[in-house]
Amino acid sequence: QEDMIFTRIYPNPFIESLYILIELNTSDFVTIDIFDLKGSLVNNIYSGVLNTGVQRINKNLEKLTPGIYILKIKTSTGITQTEKIIKF
Repeated sequence: QEDMIFTRIYPNPFIESLYILIELNTSDFVTIDIFDLKGSLVNNIYSGVLNTGVQRINKNLEKLTPGIYILKIKTSTGITQTEKIIKF
């Protein structure tokens, strides 16, 4: 697929900072959100245009309550990726 994205999220589980590597084949508007297991939005990590290639986003989440969350990455072209993340 032409606008496919590849992601790597580390460390997982994490204590304070979460790093997200996103590789895009084409520049795109991307949103990265964290949801609790009930589906409620907990934190917006990023909303904006990311350029072609590998982009690294770092977010300090030390104030996030320990638990299990869903990280959702969505592009304006309709690609969605979800990943379970664990906060210690």
